[in-house]
Amino acid sequence: MYFGYGQSGVTTDMELFNITDPKTQGLMTVECLDMVLKLWSTPPPYEFKGQFWTIKNQSVVPEFRIGEVLKPLQKPHPPIGTSIVRGPSMGAKMAGARGYIPISTNLVAPRILKAHWKSYAEGAREAGRHEPKRSIWRVCRNVFIGDSDEEAYDFAYNSALADSYMYLRGFFAGGNMLDLIKADPEMPDEKVDREYMVRNLCLLGTVDTVTQQLQDLYNYLGGFGTLLMTTNDWDDKTKWVNSIERLSKEVIPILPNLD
Repeated sequence: MYFGYGQSGVTTDMELFNITDPKTQGLMTVECLDMVLKLWSTPPPYEFKGQFWTIKNQSVVPEFRIGEVLKPLQKPHPPIGTSIVRGPSMGAKMAGARGYIPISTNLVAPRILKAHWKSYAEGAREAGRHEPKRSIWRVCRNVFIGDSDEEAYDFAYNSALADSYMYLRGFFAGGNMLDLIKADPEMPDEKVDREYMVRNLCLLGTVDTVTQQLQDLYNYLGGFGTLLMTTNDWDDKTKWVNSIERLSKEVIPILPNLD
C-alpha cells in the first residue's frame, strides 16, 4: 500500500477555508500530514495541538477498540508519495527533505517537470540526505497509441482525453497558472488551446513515434523511474485497450533505460 497526499490548487477550495496565502496552504498540508503520522505511531488517548489543526481523543474504551485509529500494517508507515504541479515547488523540496516519492503531474510542460526534480533534489541536499536516485521519480503523461500518427492525434483531439485538458485548463487559468502549461513562458494565453495541449503534453502516435517521444522526454529530464499513464473515460474501450497493450508490450520493453 502507498499513502499519497497533495494540496489543492482550486481557488474555491482556498476561499472556502479563508486561505489567502498559498504558503499558508502548504503549511496546513504539512501539519496535517505530521498529525497523520502521529496517529499511526501514538496509542490513545492523545491530544495534538498545532497551528492549524487540533486532534483530541480522550474517551477510549480498549475492549471495544473505541477511540483507537486503525494503523497500517507497514512499519513505520507505507511509502508516502506527493503530487507536484508547480515548479519551483516548496512541496517538492519538502518531499525531497523527507524522502517521499515525487509524482509529477501530466498537466505541465516538460520544462516544469525538470524544475520539479530540481526542487526535490535541493530539498534532499538541504536536509543532509544522500543525493536522491531518479528511480524514485514518477512522471505522469497521457498516452495513446494508434495505427498511425494521424489516427492517434485525431482520436485524442476528439475524445475525453482532450475534453479533460480543456476542463482543467479552466482551473489553471482561474488560478493564474497557465504559464505551467506553456512550453515557452512568453507564448500568449490564447495559444494554450485544445490542439496545443494534445500535441505538447501527450505521448501520441504509432508505437515507433511514442517510443521516440518517451525516450526524448526521458533524455530531456535526465531520467526518471516510472511512467504513470494518466487515464480518461473510455469513450472507445477497444481503442484504449489496444493502446495500453501496445504500450506495455511493444514500447516499454524496448526502453531498458526506463527502469
